Formats: sequence, structure tokens, C-alpha cells
Amino acid sequence: MPCDVRIARPIDIRWTTADLSLVFALCCSCLLPSSGWGADPLPLTAAEAAKRLDLRTLAVPADAGDSRQRTMASLSYETSGTIDTVYPALKAELQKRGWKELPEAMVTPAYASATYQNKDSRLSITLSPAGDKVTVMMNQHGNVALDKLPMPKGVQTLYAGPASLLLTASDTPEKTHEAVAKLLLAKGWQPYGSAGDTRFYRQNAVRLGVTASSAPAQGGKTMIQLESTLMSVELPAPQSAEGLSYADVTTTISFDSAEPLEAIDAFYRKTLAPAGWQATTEKPIKVSIYDTVIFRNPAKDLIELRMQTVEGKSRAMVIHQSAAEVAEIEAAAERAAKKKTAPMEKGKLAITLPAGAMSVEASAATIEFAMKSGAAKSAVAEMIAAWKKDGWTAEATVNEAQVGQWTLKKGDQELSVNYVDPGFIPGEITIQATGVTLSIAGKPEGK
Repeated sequence: MPCDVRIARPIDIRWTTADLSLVFALCCSCLLPSSGWGADPLPLTAAEAAKRLDLRTLAVPADAGDSRQRTMASLSYETSGTIDTVYPALKAELQKRGWKELPEAMVTPAYASATYQNKDSRLSITLSPAGDKVTVMMNQHGNVALDKLPMPKGVQTLYAGPASLLLTASDTPEKTHEAVAKLLLAKGWQPYGSAGDTRFYRQNAVRLGVTASSAPAQGGKTMIQLESTLMSVELPAPQSAEGLSYADVTTTISFDSAEPLEAIDAFYRKTLAPAGWQATTEKPIKVSIYDTVIFRNPAKDLIELRMQTVEGKSRAMVIHQSAAEVAEIEAAAERAAKKKTAPMEKGKLAITLPAGAMSVEASAATIEFAMKSGAAKSAVAEMIAAWKKDGWTAEATVNEAQVGQWTLKKGDQELSVNYVDPGFIPGEITIQATGVTLSIAGKPEGK
């Protein structure tokens, strides 16, 4: 049985000396190197976290389609079904991968929320109905034990959960933030932006959110809320960063800085180099309005640094793309380029002109003809009805008795049909084609 000095109940003063001696002996034995117990582990790196669970490898229902958004650390999608059918499948898949559902899970037909654990890593899942579908959201929280983080003296615990911790402190929110920051910095955490009453810190791939706010219901004390989130990538930021924000779904950070662009550029060249990232140019290059630097690592991943000066400050955006993402983008661009330059293979379309068509003029791309006064609109409607039966989609911009304009599409083929019929002279109809060669079926009347 693994040894754990985090005793489940407080020491009772009625225990005997022998009891206390036994506890002391057990604690000391737990501190021996052979036991494997030691200080709380460092926050996971992205590479270490991916070995435990990479949400990009989790099977997603085929009908998720464009609703799917996923990274190594987060996953969301919509799928048909109910919570009663979707959640058990997720649970089975996670259990197969070594993740255990924790006891506080709540699963109802109207909502589901659960936390899973693998070793010391945690994962939260929420499911909610969305019409005839279910929205699934999954987020990894890393391996940081929130109740083991250094906190100012005198704080009291209100709630301790696997992914969040609520405390109270007697100091003001600002002084509490200052005290917490000092303790976290001493433990290797680095400032990583803020939002309202929340300040963020990062160590490896774990981002810690610390919220300090007034708590009137607690006698005017300060409420401290701690939450941890696993980041899919480890993107550093200079200490001068202001208003830093991180989006895991796009693996991007953005921030402002009082330092010049040259200093931001130098920071990333120096900071990324030990991890194997190399800049592809000696200096930033101008791309649109940005001074841009591209970094690549041996795994062919990519980091793009975009910088510009806004209102006297440097504004930076740092975007990470995996080798697979880069390859897909390049492949899509290559397919688009080939499609653009490849000669279009045109199909053929034989136009059956309506009865009464006259003054017909035809080419491979255009057919023009006339109808007796007042008959143009009904003649066009007749042709469009036939084309729809043949798989064409039709949309009218104008469809009046005197004038009309239609667009029809079928694959890469497109027809533009226009008519003008003032009511006192023959109406004129024009058919123009893109991606298809026109011809006339049969011999039109009145020619």
C-alpha cells in the first residue's frame, strides 16, 4: 500500500504516546528515498501531460462535424443523443485509458458534471442538452494539488475540490494578491496575465488562476479562489507583458508591452532556443502590418511571433502550430493552388428552349432569345423548374413580371438567367454559363 502522510483525520489528543510514536515512525519512514514519497511533483510539461492523455486522440462521434474544437488539453463538440446515452460511452473510454471517475460526479438527464483522475492528473467533463443534441466539454487541469500551494498565514478553507479551492483571508484583496504572488514566485510560478480580480501564473504547462475578491457574506473577509488549467503548449511571455490572454483552442497568447519590438524579438529568440526552437530569419520580416518571426523546432512544429506598435506600446501575438497542423495548412494551400491553375473541365448542357422562342442567338457560353410580350417570366420559370429536377439549385435576386435575375448552381457549374419584358415589346431572355458549355436541344419555334 502506498504511504501517504496526509492523514485523513486530525490527531486526537487522547491518543497514547505509543500511538503518536507509531505515527511519527510511519511519517519518518515515508520520508525515506526508498518509499518514493517526496515533495509534491512539479507541474506537468505539455509533453508529459500528452503521455497521460492527449484529447486529440479521443474518438469523437462522426456527426460532431464543424462543432468540434480540440487540442491536447481541451475538447468540445456537439453530438446527437441524450446525456444518458453519451456520458456512459465517454466514461467507458476514459476508464479504458486509466482514468477514474471521482465520487462527486453528478449525472442527470438535464446536466452532467464529473471529474476524473489519473495518478495526480485531473480532467473535468460537462454535458448539457442542446436541442436534439448534447454539448460535450472536456478540460484537463494538470497535476497541481491546489491545497498544497503556499498561501498566506491565517487563510481558512471553505471548499476543497479536485479542480478548485475556496479560501478566506483577513487582508484586503490587493494585499492578499501581493502576498500570494510573493509565495508563488518563490515556488517557481511566473505571472501570466490577469482578468478583473483574477491573476494568472504559469509553471511548465499548468496555468493557475488566483481570484481575490471581497466576501461580504464572510464578514468582510477576502475570498480566494484557486483553479488550475492544463495548457496544450508552453508559450512563454516576458515579465513586461500587460493584459496577457491565452486561448487554448487556438494555442495563442497576446499581450502589450512597454518594451520596444526589438526587445520582444530578442526575448523570444533567447527564451525559445533552449527548447530547440530556432528563428528562420535573422531579423523580423514585414508581413502585412506585422513584424513577423517564424520559429521551428526539430519536430517541425511552428511558432509565429507577430508584433506591431499600437499607441506607443508593443503589441504581440504568439501562435503555436503543431507539425500536423502546419502540414495540413500547407496541403490545403497546395490543393487550392492546383485547383486555381488547373484547366477547368467543362461539362455540357443542352438547353431546351420554351415554345415560342424566337430570334435565337447562341454560343458556347451565352444563349439569347426573345418571347412574345408578357411571356418572359413564365418561360424562365418553366426552364428553371426543369433544371431543378436535374439537380440545379436556383436563387432569384429579382423575379418580377417586367424584369428578373436568377442564379443556378450545380457543382462547379453556374448559370445566370436574366430577362427584361416591358409589356409592349417582345421580352428578351439571356442565359450565361460558367463552367459548362451550352448548346440548344432541338429546333426552337419561330426562328
